[in-house]
Amino acid sequence: RALKLDANDAYTQNFLATLYLLEENLEAALKYWNLSQKPVVDQVGSSPQPRLKADLLDRAFAVAPASQILLKDFRNTQAWLDHLEIFPSYRFELRPKPGGQFDLLFHSIEKNGWGSRADRIFALARGIPLLTAHLDLFNLKGRAINLESWASFDAQKRHAFSEISAPLGGRPSWRGRFFVDGRQENWGLS
Repeated sequence: RALKLDANDAYTQNFLATLYLLEENLEAALKYWNLSQKPVVDQVGSSPQPRLKADLLDRAFAVAPASQILLKDFRNTQAWLDHLEIFPSYRFELRPKPGGQFDLLFHSIEKNGWGSRADRIFALARGIPLLTAHLDLFNLKGRAINLESWASFDAQKRHAFSEISAPLGGRPSWRGRFFVDGRQENWGLS
């Protein structure tokens, strides 16, 4: 109601943004803060530090230190991180600092290599009922290069698939894929 009375009221914009930030809805907070040229990020950090090469991670962030976080830059950052296909789960945290600035922290779970021991056991076990073997390798050499392969050993439905994907030119906004798919299947449709 206060914004309907005065859409440019900085106090109301800041108040709404703070409420959304407390609810951990960073996109909505940025929507209202951006109306008054806020928030300004002092530093960008990661916790834990990803194994992804620092230059590739930096290119995935459209948000820069000592600048304002714009909603469109935040959304681009999310899209580029998703495009790397090595972060199944991540979140951002804005930590307030004195002087009205913030630190932006990137918290992530990262897929690397074959994954944990539990991941490897699950990959092998999930294919047993279908006579299938899976081999997935992620973030090879810390460059977000992913190899996903599987093969089916059923006598009537032999099938092998392999795909390698990587950022093109070291840019997270572009991703190239190459795949091979081979089949020898017998179907009885009587």
